[in-house]
Amino acid sequence: MKKIWILLGLFILFGVACTSCQHQGNDVGQDNKKQDESAITTLFGQSETLPAVESQTDNGPDQAKQLENLNELPPNQNNYVNLSTYKGVLTFDDGPHPKTTQVILENLHTANVQNAVFFLVGYRMLEYPYLVQLIDHYGYEIGYHSMFHQELDIISEKKICQEIRSFKKLLNNILLKDYPLKYARPLHSVFIDQVFSYISDTKMGKYSTYKYKETFYQSVLNKNWLQAVKRENLSIMLWHVDFNDWNNPIDLNQMRYFYKGDIEQMWLFHEMPLHFEIMAAFDNKIDQKLPIFLNQLYRMAVK
Repeated sequence: MKKIWILLGLFILFGVACTSCQHQGNDVGQDNKKQDESAITTLFGQSETLPAVESQTDNGPDQAKQLENLNELPPNQNNYVNLSTYKGVLTFDDGPHPKTTQVILENLHTANVQNAVFFLVGYRMLEYPYLVQLIDHYGYEIGYHSMFHQELDIISEKKICQEIRSFKKLLNNILLKDYPLKYARPLHSVFIDQVFSYISDTKMGKYSTYKYKETFYQSVLNKNWLQAVKRENLSIMLWHVDFNDWNNPIDLNQMRYFYKGDIEQMWLFHEMPLHFEIMAAFDNKIDQKLPIFLNQLYRMAVK
């Protein structure tokens, strides 16, 4: 009889313990469920149950702007940009072209850009003479960038002089005046052995701070090309910033790295970088990216 009472007592105690465990488990499960539901609704901005997570560091609105993806900003935002006091130079190689030249000119004019040079190629000037006239009408400089954009292994001084004179003659015929041609920009084939290191260092920003001197030109450029340009009374204009947009869409986020406020930087863009339209489907997006670039340049250099 005594054993029966003992077994009955143990049974009652076991039942109470199980009930307690079950209630405790249900409470934990309900709490987890509430947390899960709250996390899900918070993810979609619908819940006020969980407090907002505060940032460990307060970088302020300026830092937030710097972290924007500049490539995703809307292009029509330079209506109030005034770059008339900006001393740097915007340059555009390999034009003219109907897809890009007029759009670029309109954007530069709207943003009051004073210093811009279009380094044109002769055969494209022949194809689109009205765009050459349009560049001159807007008041921007035209520069020499070869007649046919051919990469030459051996370049004679005489041949380069002949090319420059042909370019001048063509330009004068199109504009119906004696155009005061001032600037020349070399092709990559004009660079000597340091060409690859030069281009690489440009991408890395080394020459973003470089103030070009004659000794630098002599160290990186072909001697025959230098002599011919000098004989034809042209000044050399290289660049401080290359977006590498001759084979990639422009990445405007690089502006944060490249921009230097203590020198008058020369920015390099390409209009239609592939010559003879071999792969005309390529698009570096300059018509969309230039307005954003001008807006960001204004914020960095003028505001």
